[in-house]
Amino acid sequence: MSEEVLDPIPEVHAGPFVSASAPAIGRVENEDLTGTVGDNTAWVLDGADDPLADRRRCTHGAAWYVRTLHQALGQSLTDDQEALNVLLQRAIQYTRDVHDTECENPTHRKPSAAIAIIRCHPRSIEYLVLGDASLLLESSSSVIRITDQRMHQVASDVRHAIIHRLRQGHGYDDPERPRLLRELVEQEQRARNKATGYSIAAYDPTAAFDSVTETVDASDSTTRIDRAVLLSDGAERAVSPFGICPDWINFMKVVSTEGPAVCIKRIREAELLDPSGKRQPRTKFSDDASITLWNGNS
Repeated sequence: MSEEVLDPIPEVHAGPFVSASAPAIGRVENEDLTGTVGDNTAWVLDGADDPLADRRRCTHGAAWYVRTLHQALGQSLTDDQEALNVLLQRAIQYTRDVHDTECENPTHRKPSAAIAIIRCHPRSIEYLVLGDASLLLESSSSVIRITDQRMHQVASDVRHAIIHRLRQGHGYDDPERPRLLRELVEQEQRARNKATGYSIAAYDPTAAFDSVTETVDASDSTTRIDRAVLLSDGAERAVSPFGICPDWINFMKVVSTEGPAVCIKRIREAELLDPSGKRQPRTKFSDDASITLWNGNS
């Protein structure tokens, strides 16, 4: 595993945005996507599926869901006047309608996606975060991280059990692992888009209104935003668990000076150095990773 050759990670430049996205090691299909509209709007999508999918699941997996939602966002976000949560609701509804039209068994809807969106204006920045994607905002004095970790509060005992067994040295071939993963997925499914659970882009378009949204004054000298980064949770591995970057300030520095692709490459190298998950316990060996950097209005 450690001798595997990593594929080059391309960067996409679109106006003030620089993006990179790569599938998990050993996979061809990427369940993350990045996108932009014009020079002021960008998003990162992080798809999720049932890792132990059974025959009851329809054939429309996370990659299909992310591609379709991505296309819908590309259309809805051309509306520069409507609120971001309204535009996301439209995109989720469109994806649901396409799924119902194409799927022979639409009652089983497993895929979902976390999302982070930023829309930049000369004097303000709007953002939306739904699920465990993240947004970093850098000012002259700090780097602020915006995310929604409610999903990770679901089945916390099961998550701790998975990590604990890795720390004990069982690795990813642990015979207990499939049972624990199944319990984790089932609890997450039951809590999805419930008032006592967490919200994420899936089948219910009203989840868009439970996202984290705000408009930030980016022009005042005390609140000016110099840079922003959108990232999927696979890219967060640079900070935790791998510690490639000791904190989000350092992460922002690496991404802005060396580029998103370099950051993802370092994560891949760290994953390869710990193929069993025993040194840096994490629920899966490798994960799709996406980063979009906004270089500011200057």
